[in-house]
Amino acid sequence: MIKFECCHCAQHIEAPDEFLNALIDCPGCARKVKVQPMKEPETSFAPDAPARVPAPNFMGTESEKCQRHAFWLEVSAALVGIVGGIVGFKALGAKLAGDDPGIGFWIAGCLIGAAFWFYLIAQLVHIRALLAKK
Repeated sequence: MIKFECCHCAQHIEAPDEFLNALIDCPGCARKVKVQPMKEPETSFAPDAPARVPAPNFMGTESEKCQRHAFWLEVSAALVGIVGGIVGFKALGAKLAGDDPGIGFWIAGCLIGAAFWFYLIAQLVHIRALLAKK
């Protein structure tokens, strides 16, 4: 079977092999069509195809990515540390006023401890960024 398209209406047609190069009526538009096998589509693997240009790297180098991550870890450490300090001062104010501070000191300690670890990890990421430059 020969598979081809009508050159007038793009109807997909199949015809027996003995009709090769014969004129037949298209079932779609009723016009005369020459029976010819469809041409194979050109592949993009041809040697004369232009080389693909790599996409730009918007994320930067490995060192730049590490620097950005370290910056945001430091920002997080600062924010968590500030919140921990505020909670600690509120708990201290309650204690000095003679009230029960509840778990305020415990929460403040946890927040300040988390800020310490964020900052420590940020410094390790900075070191990794320096090593990535080499």
